[in-house]
Amino acid sequence: MKQLALLCATLVACYEPEAVDCTVVCSQPSDCVDGQVCGADHFCAAPEVAGMCSTLGEPQTVSLVIVIEGPGKVIVDKVGTCDAANTVDGRCTYVVNSGVTLEIKAHENDDREFISWTSTCTGSNTTCTVTAVTPLTQVGAKFE
Repeated sequence: MKQLALLCATLVACYEPEAVDCTVVCSQPSDCVDGQVCGADHFCAAPEVAGMCSTLGEPQTVSLVIVIEGPGKVIVDKVGTCDAANTVDGRCTYVVNSGVTLEIKAHENDDREFISWTSTCTGSNTTCTVTAVTPLTQVGAKFE
């Protein structure tokens, strides 16, 4: 048993995965491995390509989840409309390009007022601007 444990420890110590540019999302330099930096596009990459990951080949995509509480609609400009009346649990999921700024608008139904944003957006203004860079960005909207 001791020999097996020693063999496993030796094998794990020998394994060092290669850091691949533009595959890890970051928000600060410590999110990246040695030799990579966190670029303005929020991807870890070698210094010579940092900030250009979204322009190398196909754009990276992330999930944008809209969660609506109460009767209302949320319109994601140039992406789609999430209507609480036509969804399961008031949720809609969209795949969007990472790093793209999106304008999101709360649209009131009938006499029900928009109360506030939750999650990524905050406040009670009916318009919110979001840049989706994490693998999953969630925006919540509360209606009366």
